[in-house]
Amino acid sequence: MPWKEVTAVSLRKEFIALALLPDSNISDLSRRFGISRKTTYKWLQRAESGEADALQDGSTRPYHSPSKTPAAIERLIIERRLRHPDWGGRKLKHVLENEGHQGLPSPSTITEILRRHDLLSTSSAQHTGPWL
Repeated sequence: MPWKEVTAVSLRKEFIALALLPDSNISDLSRRFGISRKTTYKWLQRAESGEADALQDGSTRPYHSPSKTPAAIERLIIERRLRHPDWGGRKLKHVLENEGHQGLPSPSTITEILRRHDLLSTSSAQHTGPWL
């Protein structure tokens, strides 16, 4: 006989079924399943909502990123890189600062923006500086 696959959702369903039985002891059930009473009541409340995915884990993605580079700055960096394909993050930051642009991200962030938009060459043999 094969093993029954146990998932977090199946454990939550089992827990809810036991918790809804008459004369069930919430404290004992919480201890048995290794969850806090606060979590117990959260899952009971979700189960009572009747939504199909009420017992699924929620997304951990943040609602907003307060330190995200503004779109206008990102466009400026991309536009300048397209005009000067040999410039990296340090050079772009230096030149843009000399032109008077404020609020620029660090050179490493500029490099990451270039990478995110596929504007970096993958060839390490492109540069022929004295350190190679």
